[in-house]
Amino acid sequence: MELLRALVIALFPLVLQAGELTNIAQVSGTCAVMDSGGLKCWGWNLGKPGGWSASSPKPEDVPGLSSGVAAVAAGRGFSSCALTTSGGVKCWGNNLDGQLGDGTTTDRPTPVDVVGLGSGVVAISAGGAHACAVMADGGVKCWGKNADGQVGDGLFSFAGALTPVDVVGIGAQAISVAAGGAHTCVLTITGGVRCWGANSSGQLGDGTTIRRATPADVVGLTSGVIALDAGNAHTCALTSGGGVKCWGQNASGQVGDGTSGPDGSGGFIYRALPTDVLGLASGVAALSAGSAHNCALTSGGGVKCWGYNFFGQIGNGTRGGTNNGVPMPADVTGLASGVAGITTAAGTSCALLSGGTAKCWGQNDHGQVGHGWFIPAGIPPRFTDTWSYPVRVGDFLFQEILFPAMADRPIGGPPFQVDASASSGLPLAFTTTTPSVCGVSGSTVTLLALGTCIVVASQDGDAAYGEVKSVTRPFLVFDPSASRLTNISTRGEVLTAGGVMIAGFIIEGAAPKKVAIIVTGPSLANYGVPNQLSDPVLTLRRGGDSAVLASNDNWQSASNYQDLQARGFAPAHVLESALLVDLVPGAYTATVSGFNGSTGTALVAVYEIDHPEYPLVNVSSRGHVGASANVMIGGFIIEGPSPQTVAIVATGPSLANFGVPGVLNDPTLTLVRQADQSVIAVNDDWGNASNATQLQSAGFAPPDSREAAILVTLNPGAYTAILAGAGGTTGVGLVAVYAVKQ
Repeated sequence: MELLRALVIALFPLVLQAGELTNIAQVSGTCAVMDSGGLKCWGWNLGKPGGWSASSPKPEDVPGLSSGVAAVAAGRGFSSCALTTSGGVKCWGNNLDGQLGDGTTTDRPTPVDVVGLGSGVVAISAGGAHACAVMADGGVKCWGKNADGQVGDGLFSFAGALTPVDVVGIGAQAISVAAGGAHTCVLTITGGVRCWGANSSGQLGDGTTIRRATPADVVGLTSGVIALDAGNAHTCALTSGGGVKCWGQNASGQVGDGTSGPDGSGGFIYRALPTDVLGLASGVAALSAGSAHNCALTSGGGVKCWGYNFFGQIGNGTRGGTNNGVPMPADVTGLASGVAGITTAAGTSCALLSGGTAKCWGQNDHGQVGHGWFIPAGIPPRFTDTWSYPVRVGDFLFQEILFPAMADRPIGGPPFQVDASASSGLPLAFTTTTPSVCGVSGSTVTLLALGTCIVVASQDGDAAYGEVKSVTRPFLVFDPSASRLTNISTRGEVLTAGGVMIAGFIIEGAAPKKVAIIVTGPSLANYGVPNQLSDPVLTLRRGGDSAVLASNDNWQSASNYQDLQARGFAPAHVLESALLVDLVPGAYTATVSGFNGSTGTALVAVYEIDHPEYPLVNVSSRGHVGASANVMIGGFIIEGPSPQTVAIVATGPSLANFGVPGVLNDPTLTLVRQADQSVIAVNDDWGNASNATQLQSAGFAPPDSREAAILVTLNPGAYTAILAGAGGTTGVGLVAVYAVKQ
């Protein structure tokens, strides 16, 4: 491996000379002004910003701006602008609404002069489809889209402003300007804030949701503000006391007051007046607002972020969260000090370090973190590469961690070496997130207790190779003397109303147990299953009171999506559903329905993740039993060194006693061993079973004589129990598998 790495280094000397980007003076969005006055950008390009033909995962020189750049403003609508040291403004990229200010709507792959702004500009900001400049005399000029009055000239115009126009009513008061998605705010010399443009989420801070084509005072902020920034539909201000206030859209917690989500009337929570950000009443030195998230630089050089976190742009090592966001400031991993500046883009955040280097995190489907590589086009957007913690900006070689799945091991087994390596040949670091179950020293794992051991492999990179995402591998530390049921699943038809599929299970024991509940629909087509449920929805309820504990539509919207994926339980299709939850001992039901009332065949499975000493027992599934390929199929695995007795019960007629309509009048059961598809047992009416007396004395006899049951002792392995209707009849049935204690 070291020889391979040496050959790679020899073959790519120019790449290695580049390495980490250094000598950075300022970062905005995904662009950096260098100490030399040159400008470099990376990330989403669409063939426009910067002049290179495709998205770039590494910093590239912007043509014509190799020197003389004082500041850069990266917009949210695929356009950017640069302020030159001579006070002029140049813009490039998307120009559909005239946001480049050159008098046209022609996209520009290289920087062009903004008409009338060859000098006299002291600050700039680029928004969704408009841009603004603060003049040396304190006035403000804006250009671009103006449908919501965001250029501030007193008009609401779909024609927009193709060249800069004066903002009405500012006079000579402006110090800085912040262009949002479709609104704009200005900081005045008195420390006050005035805003104009779109206001549907209260982003103007005037206590209303009325859009304005001219500036209006932000309530309560007529003085005492030293900096501000605007997101897509929210705004934030930094006060002279080091505190932060935000207002506007709050669907994902971007206001930072601890709330987020729907407002109960079909819309989303918003704040029309400035609101204190929790935990940031003082100690903040700078702030930046992304499309729907924010970051703050503390006076100690640390970074905290909050708001939308679907791409990990909060930087705390997670993705998603409450309503896909983090509604109050969270520490960014590894950036507790040493940061000199911060910036945010649509789904990405970056920090300028005191040594003149930068780190970015968040969305990376087009190389926005500037790390030198990204997942190529053609992969569905929800599978794009993201970084939920900061990584270095620069031109690095790609490396990956090669870490095969780990086999389950019996408690009391000897320590062993982890089998993993980095493609670069660089050494890996191993840790565990379950120190009570296993210990890790170097690459040696020691087994300590029953449960799931999780081993994490990481590699931070070097001057040539960028750091790589850590890889997590779990394995079970089990009791070799115990047998148990695991990996229980049921496949059947999912209809509407009373015809949805309901899987029930019971957790025994004295402590919470982590389980994964997976619903498969579209990917069943890969196994020849017809009429798959196109978009399954999963709802988990507590058995005692039917309280909803969790729900999921598309699995990547789960807050612990990455943990689910790292453990190997990610469904094969983006529309399939999954939950990874910790449950206290008790009874639970998992309901499978179709999004918007859709129907079809689905499979629901319950997997135990930890605490094998607290088993899953009494697993059942209720749903519509069709004919032919639409019968209900229950699957289970017996793990352990010895046989396990199970009772399999099929209920139909007696379900009517519980108000279930359309019951299966005469259920039949067939038990099949998966290894060779051998039929182990068959039963129609349970009283006809050869061991019916034992079934009854063990307490597993169904209440109706037409119902079916099998009591059998099985060797370890995988089995399926097929529930059908006698003579091809159909209806709602229930199949249950019970682990029988000896």
